[in-house]
Amino acid sequence: MSTPVIRPVDDVYGEDFFRLVRQLNPKMERPEFERRLRRILPTGYQVAGVYDADNTLIAASGYWVGARFYCGIMMHLDNFIVDAAHRKSGIGSALIDWL
Repeated sequence: MSTPVIRPVDDVYGEDFFRLVRQLNPKMERPEFERRLRRILPTGYQVAGVYDADNTLIAASGYWVGARFYCGIMMHLDNFIVDAAHRKSGIGSALIDWL
C-alpha cells in the first residue's frame, strides 16, 4: 500500500464518509446522517480523513477544537473510524498523529 494522504474530508455529506459511519452505526440511514450533520456542522465540527492511492476514504474522525479553563486549547474526537479492511495497518495511529 502506498503512503496514505491525511487531510480534511472534502464532502462530509458524501458516500465515502457515510459508508464509514455506517460501519460504526449500521442502522444509520442517510436522512438521519444528514440531519445530524446539519445540526453539528455549525458547532465547529470538522472531519479529518485518510485517503488511499485511489482517493478512497479509508479512515475518518470527527472533531471539535475548543478551550477549557482547566487545560486551555483542547480537541474532542468523535466517531473515530478505520475501515474494517484497513484495521491493524497503522492507519488509525497515523490519523491520531495528524490530529
